[in-house]
Amino acid sequence: MSSSDDNTRKFVIGLGYLFLAFALFGIVGMLYENFWNFGSYKKLLPGIILIIVLCFFIPVIPAFIPIKKYVDFNGVADREEFWSFYLASFIYVIIFQIADWYSGITSFLLFGGSKLAFEESFIAVMVFQMFILIPSLSVGARRLHSIGKSGWWQLLILTGIGIILLIIWWTQKSNSNSYKAGSSKSSTTNIDTKLRELNKLYKDGVITKKEFTEAKKKYL
Repeated sequence: MSSSDDNTRKFVIGLGYLFLAFALFGIVGMLYENFWNFGSYKKLLPGIILIIVLCFFIPVIPAFIPIKKYVDFNGVADREEFWSFYLASFIYVIIFQIADWYSGITSFLLFGGSKLAFEESFIAVMVFQMFILIPSLSVGARRLHSIGKSGWWQLLILTGIGIILLIIWWTQKSNSNSYKAGSSKSSTTNIDTKLRELNKLYKDGVITKKEFTEAKKKYL
């Protein structure tokens, strides 16, 4: 299959998922008024079961590969890995929001079972977003590495408007030469530092000449 055909297939599948999501939301909306009258805590079960099932599938969904690299801020990530992760996370947020609102999780836990608007339900989404915060930052750093930039540039998010520049960078084609060169330079600097430390230990008589020679070989 050519690259063009593969992209077309992915686009069609994505549209299909989007259609199903809107259809699901419409059906849930129509049933919401009747279901809300079922006011006992048993009402929570459908939403909780759906959330548990979704969490169970996270490890086997290819788009959630960054979850397996939870705190890995080294290396690179291509555009497919980065944007697939964010698309899957967005879909999960929408479904979690629906599950919370429909079953009344936020309502029962914080508002005594009072009826809430869709946007007022937040507990399930907040917990999920806290869970994906670190992998979101790590995959963002690896994506920046792939275009030769430091992951620390993500701090631009704190300025608000800086997210525009980050999105532009995240959409650029991978070019990891700069990152590799930086990593190589860093490794060389570390070796030089280790050799200087070994030389000082030898001169101070802390290690013998034999120990110095053997240790030096490991770094050369």
